[in-house]
Amino acid sequence: MYSVKYSIIMPAHNAAEYMSRAMDSILIQQNEKYSYEIIVIDDGSTDDTAKIVQSYCSKRVTLIHADHCGP
Repeated sequence: MYSVKYSIIMPAHNAAEYMSRAMDSILIQQNEKYSYEIIVIDDGSTDDTAKIVQSYCSKRVTLIHADHCGP
């Protein structure tokens, strides 16, 4: 069973330009002591933000869609 110690919550709105770099930066950090999950909340993006995050989806990465509501 996969145990999560930390949840990284990443809000995103039209962040396609930066999303791959951000995801890679987090996912490259592997440590058995500090297991983590990434929860990306797509705040109604109209670009490819969701598509990019979906390409990373795994047991560690979850994408949540929301209507654009801001902070």
